[in-house]
Amino acid sequence: MAKVLPTPPEYNSPLPSFDRHYLNLLPIFVLLIFTFHLFAGSKNPQQTIFYLTILAPGLYLLIKNFSDKDKLKILLPCALFLSYSAITTLWTEGKAIETIVQPFKNSVYIFIFLYCLLYLDIDKQVTNLIKFLVLVAAISALVTCYNAFLVQGIEFGKRMGGSGNLAHPLRVGTLYGFFTVCNCYLLIRAKHNSLAENLLFSATFLILLFSMAATISRTPFAATAICLFLLCVFNFNKPAKFILLFGITLIATVLLLLPDALSSYTARGMSYRPLIWKDAVNSIMQAPILGHGILSEINIPSIQSDSAHNRFLSTFYYSGVVGLILLLVVIADTFIKNIKSQSFELFSFKVLLLFGCLCSLTEGKYVISRPDMVWLIIWLPLGLTLNAYLKSSVPNNTKNI
Repeated sequence: MAKVLPTPPEYNSPLPSFDRHYLNLLPIFVLLIFTFHLFAGSKNPQQTIFYLTILAPGLYLLIKNFSDKDKLKILLPCALFLSYSAITTLWTEGKAIETIVQPFKNSVYIFIFLYCLLYLDIDKQVTNLIKFLVLVAAISALVTCYNAFLVQGIEFGKRMGGSGNLAHPLRVGTLYGFFTVCNCYLLIRAKHNSLAENLLFSATFLILLFSMAATISRTPFAATAICLFLLCVFNFNKPAKFILLFGITLIATVLLLLPDALSSYTARGMSYRPLIWKDAVNSIMQAPILGHGILSEINIPSIQSDSAHNRFLSTFYYSGVVGLILLLVVIADTFIKNIKSQSFELFSFKVLLLFGCLCSLTEGKYVISRPDMVWLIIWLPLGLTLNAYLKSSVPNNTKNI
């Protein structure tokens, strides 16, 4: 008779009291971070929340459960990229010692954030987290639309912006586009929801979709359309068919009845992107292998800017081809994990990561930072994807939470 190997004790034994209670609260802490990003006038509140509720307990969990090799192994590509990016600060010219320390801290912040996400329960905690994030985003969208159209009197067809962290229309469009895709995920899994939930999330879907479109931001619009299509085609149930039909009907109606709406998206041309990217490439070629260092400032003389308006080009500038390859390995490795899986959750998290990558092609400066929008559109879906893969690949890898 074949000998049955026992399940590793770390996967079938209850967590200690502190760990269990903390992990029950972890989704609330993640929700608070991004809620403050949507409503706060600066980044300070969300960063303080992170330091107190995720960083300190996360370091404790990492040290205490350092023997859990599965979680550390799956985060190895991320750790290599984060470590190398931080090290590049050592050859950044003209920076004080206290400034040099910050990139190392930012890399630790992101690693701890990803590590904590691996503990979340996909079926219960993650789904509820996305539900509350969508509800908070819908409230934020209503407030933004009210201030823009009723208080400030912006005409329809003009770019809608917000305030605080959402001052720029492109950031507003990116955030509400991301939550529109999250909302689509909730609607497509509608068989798990009550009728009241389906009606509620149908309303929030329309609110978020309108708010994203009102920013006249083309990259978020294109990224949202692509990701909604992928979600609907992968799980072609009744809600998915309805969303596809609604989208086609909406686009056809706008083109027929409001032909000027298309011109509002095309009137700005390429928004100087080719010139910006050309200047960025010229700067990159001055240190293409190791990069200029993450604390250096890229010079874009064509528009007098310090941003390449592309997170991948920015990474190429700061960390060289070495850093860019490490980042692409992180993203590619996440996408190809369990690629043949029929799990809708795993596929949906990859689509959310795809949204962040698509938006990063025409916007953004840093991939590594303190809690910011890039955490929402890149690191959160990446962490959730790794979580879903880890739970599906390691037998009995379900701790009592």
